[in-house]
Amino acid sequence: MSVTCLNCNTVYEGKDCPECGQKAKTERVTFSSILHDIPHSIFHVDKGVFYTLVQLLYRPGKAVKEYLAGRRVNYFLPFAYLFLLSGITAFITHQKLDYLLSQGKVATFTNSYIPYLPAAILYNKYPALLFCTLIPLISLFSWLLNLDSKYNYWENIILNTYLIAQFNLFFAINDIIISIHYYGSLTPMLVCFFCYIGFAYYQFFPGKSAFIDILKKIVLFGVIVVMVLTSLTFSGLMTRWWW
Repeated sequence: MSVTCLNCNTVYEGKDCPECGQKAKTERVTFSSILHDIPHSIFHVDKGVFYTLVQLLYRPGKAVKEYLAGRRVNYFLPFAYLFLLSGITAFITHQKLDYLLSQGKVATFTNSYIPYLPAAILYNKYPALLFCTLIPLISLFSWLLNLDSKYNYWENIILNTYLIAQFNLFFAINDIIISIHYYGSLTPMLVCFFCYIGFAYYQFFPGKSAFIDILKKIVLFGVIVVMVLTSLTFSGLMTRWWW
């Protein structure tokens, strides 16, 4: 039985495309498929890290739509990508803290308004964990506010896994800048990331009504801004944003 490759449109017979190597069978993302991909993401390394990083920087929404549509051979697996960038961010954060301590500079963003809970200490040392825990909740909002789209909740998980992985990239760059020229502010990084995530949702979610479409994206953007800032506040990484 002949199969048309979803990645390169080659017509062939067999389990794998002879032109690009993509598997003949690509299923819709579901909870069970995500459970299958997590261990595979940890123990299997593909070749598309740089390609995925570049695509997610300048066309994030369109890149994820391609992945969900079955054109996956060139993309690094979402959970592998998240774990990789989270690990790099954790390493850079530790190096930054060690360097600032050796220079006698303040190395943490202590929040005098929020009790320093054990979870806050953990997230302060490993900020990548904080971003990972936000994925299910952010995905719930992005799904509920776009129920008229063709994407289910688990496909929203994939979208936000890729975007939060990029958040780690923004955070790592910010840590490097702090180490070079200490200023102790997350504001420039957060502004850049919020602009990025708004752009990604604009590309990803289609809209039938211009007014409703813009309104939903504004609400979603506002929810994510509040969630991220509140999480950073309670982790002790920044002072409280509310008065």
